[in-house]
Amino acid sequence: MNGLVRREYFVPLLLLQLVLALASMRGDSATDDEPAHIAAGYLKLTQGVVSFYRYNPPLGDCVLAVPLLFSGIHLPSELNTEANPWSVGKAILYGSGNDADRVLFLARLPVLVLFVALAFLAAWAAWRMSGSAFAAIAAYVLTAFCPNLIAHGRLATNDLELTVFLFAAALLLLEWLRTPSLRSTAIASVAVAAALLTKISALILLPWLLLLLWPRRREWRLYAARAFVLAVLVAAEMELFYAALMRRFSLVAPFREFAATFGIVGSFVTRGFQKPQYLLGTFSTNGWWYYYPVAFLLKSTIPALLLVVLAAVVAVHLRRPPGAMTLFIALFAIASIVSSLALGLRYVLPVYPFVYVIVACTIAKAAEAAKGAREKKVLVAAVVLLLAWHIGESVATYPNYIGYFNELIGSRENADLYLIDSNLDWGQDLKRLARWADDQHISRINIDYFGGGDVHYYLGDRAVPLDGPDPRRHTPGYFAISRHFYRVSFFYRQYGLDYGQYFAGAKKVATINGSIDVFRIP
Repeated sequence: MNGLVRREYFVPLLLLQLVLALASMRGDSATDDEPAHIAAGYLKLTQGVVSFYRYNPPLGDCVLAVPLLFSGIHLPSELNTEANPWSVGKAILYGSGNDADRVLFLARLPVLVLFVALAFLAAWAAWRMSGSAFAAIAAYVLTAFCPNLIAHGRLATNDLELTVFLFAAALLLLEWLRTPSLRSTAIASVAVAAALLTKISALILLPWLLLLLWPRRREWRLYAARAFVLAVLVAAEMELFYAALMRRFSLVAPFREFAATFGIVGSFVTRGFQKPQYLLGTFSTNGWWYYYPVAFLLKSTIPALLLVVLAAVVAVHLRRPPGAMTLFIALFAIASIVSSLALGLRYVLPVYPFVYVIVACTIAKAAEAAKGAREKKVLVAAVVLLLAWHIGESVATYPNYIGYFNELIGSRENADLYLIDSNLDWGQDLKRLARWADDQHISRINIDYFGGGDVHYYLGDRAVPLDGPDPRRHTPGYFAISRHFYRVSFFYRQYGLDYGQYFAGAKKVATINGSIDVFRIP
């Protein structure tokens, strides 16, 4: 099986990964958060406005904005850095003479590079942990062709960035624990700082590391000293990054900015979200403890789920104790369960590479432990078939990776009965709607669009913005409704404002890539 790790096996997989990601990326319009991230990254890099868009620390946005520094983009003539980041981002994309699609493409490229790196990092981790080339290939395939990782591995947001930096930090911290040295400490500190500077949820590394150090508590003085050096390096690197952005050095300002971001995110997690959140036909502003387990179950491929079950059975049979990666998954799962924020599977995206590496390593160990050649061949063949099915699911899903759901929901036409928002409709199909309107020679269309695109930019004067299901505007014609807004409107059913009633006598004429429904009222 170790012959599988030769380069010629990775090349076609890499090419397929790139084709699926790049081609689908070019077809997607801006998702809801992308304008804000693009504006934040560009303004922080060029003007040092670190307080702009405080929902996340600055590194992730700065990474995706790097190609924009060399693209000659124009800023709005009246730029207000105190304004809503989404409004500023849309002004940059659509109101400043820029080619919005070019800006989006450039901003998404660094994330795509990180997505490719994540697949190879998973392969390396699996090989490092098991010594098996078969495990390396399995981990690569599961990561590179996971619809959810593809979905966010092509967007100018920081969910995939966090996944990469957090996974790299965890791997390097494990190396640091195995062979502590000044070199391993310095390398691990860079990855930890990168994760912390990308998203607040990277703080999960602290309790995880403390739990890993607990069995070594008898040597607490030694490890406390090493951990102290690590913490000092991380703090210094974060300080230097903030200082570089702000163009001045301040011991207090970076931690003040980080604390402000922590406070904003903490209020969302503990106090709920002002907008209605949706799961399985119900609404809430405080989430559900089972939201992320359900989302993981419905949006992961069936073959990947079967491999998880197989790996769990193998682990029990071989009596393999839970390891550091399993502990990380458990901690992240607990944090998600107690959270009041339920806006999309993307918030737990970092668990995927950990799950895939554990699965790959466990099954490789099972193949090695098989008693006979026939038993080993059967196991390997079953795993190969499941991996091929996983790839097939990814190919068949093209280009609708954001709206991917597995077969457990039946028809994907009913996906909005289960989950919405970034799980299904995040604004990715406005360009496809415009092409459909061109093909159908539609001269006027009413639109209630959820996302980061601009309806007039793509549809011109044909677009008539529709501000919700207002009965007073119930006129004949074509109506394009984001499925997110369609389902959220049911929250206001008691006021007679839901789209179900609004289009009771209408005909659905099309669904654009699973996220925008088009109705015609005669």
